[in-house]
Amino acid sequence: MNLFDKVPSVAKDAFVAPSASVIGDVKVGGRSSIWYGCVLRGDVNGISVGSETNIQDNSLIHVAKSNLSGKVKPTIIGDRVTVGHSAVLHGCTVENEAFVGMGATLLDGVVVETNAMVAAGALVRQDTRIPSGEVWGGNPARFLRKLTDEEMKFFVESATNYSNLAQVHASENAKNFDEIEFEKVLLPLKHALLHENLLLKTQTPFTQMTQTQLERFVENRSVDRLRLPEAMTLFDAMLASRPRPSILAFTRFLNSFVRSNHPRLSVSLYSRMVSAKVPLDGFLYGTIINCCCNLSFVDLGFAVFGDSIKRGCYSDAVVFTALIKGQVGSVKDKMFDRKLSDHVRISWIFRRLWRRKLEVDIALVFHFGSNMPVKCLLHSLSSGDDRNLVLSYGPCQFPTLGFIVERYWETQSQA
Repeated sequence: MNLFDKVPSVAKDAFVAPSASVIGDVKVGGRSSIWYGCVLRGDVNGISVGSETNIQDNSLIHVAKSNLSGKVKPTIIGDRVTVGHSAVLHGCTVENEAFVGMGATLLDGVVVETNAMVAAGALVRQDTRIPSGEVWGGNPARFLRKLTDEEMKFFVESATNYSNLAQVHASENAKNFDEIEFEKVLLPLKHALLHENLLLKTQTPFTQMTQTQLERFVENRSVDRLRLPEAMTLFDAMLASRPRPSILAFTRFLNSFVRSNHPRLSVSLYSRMVSAKVPLDGFLYGTIINCCCNLSFVDLGFAVFGDSIKRGCYSDAVVFTALIKGQVGSVKDKMFDRKLSDHVRISWIFRRLWRRKLEVDIALVFHFGSNMPVKCLLHSLSSGDDRNLVLSYGPCQFPTLGFIVERYWETQSQA
């Protein structure tokens, strides 16, 4: 900001944070950085900041017009100087490669010589001179100890690191709104690709993994981040492993293909598992039957269901629901009255559900416009406590179906 006809002079490759204020007679050298929340106010005198110097967040740099003897008191900061967060420098001089700690206060006339350090929180009184190679701290500041060569070397490294970091911040702050919004969309994809590359570089080859390692890899859903060829290599390793991973690991593996919209591949891998005589369970059968029905391979779904019955793997309500939905979806134009064989098959599924004491959702049939299978099913369930279950799917969730059910029971009771 201009003030009293004085214009700040900032090098092209210097970084001034958007929330920093540089006011009046201020000069900032090349590759220096004025960080967020800083105020450099050169109103009654000048401020000079050398090259590769960093004035960190919320620091205040001001000047004095003159001291009691009338001597002019600008603030001069040399090259490769680090001024820590929330420091206050007022009418003082900090020479090259010096270090001012966080929260330190330097009053009028203070001189910090080259390679000297002011400790964090120190208060350096007027006209104090801190010699090169010394650490001063406290309130008021006093000599604490000598600096080591490593510490003085660190001062230069700190300045260089901040200069490099400032270039990154400058680049980000220069982006317009559209660029920022685009990167918001792109960033998750970048992270996913980076994670995938690191995963593939650091993981043990699948063929060298133990049974436990294979199971843990699948359990952590790492399969979802694999490319298709790597996933197939993992499946081969699971089949070849002795002992093999648990059937739960195989089920999770197939589910990963379902999540990635490859249900057809899951069905193919199921065939390989059958050929390899992998012992299957009801959960895996349920996954495959769902895939078959979603792919409109309803007959194949029933074949898999029959195989599960032969192997003694009794299915749950999820499997039966998948078969019903698949069968309903396979009838063209939803004209059930013209497809009596479909009614018989659906009614058979419902009877199987009820005998297994599973919930019966007869609305799946009625929803597609036919009452005939519902009437057949109700007739077959007219004994015992079947009525309670059927009615629970009537008035509560499906009013029209509930009306049919009520009418059916009324006619039965009158008869």
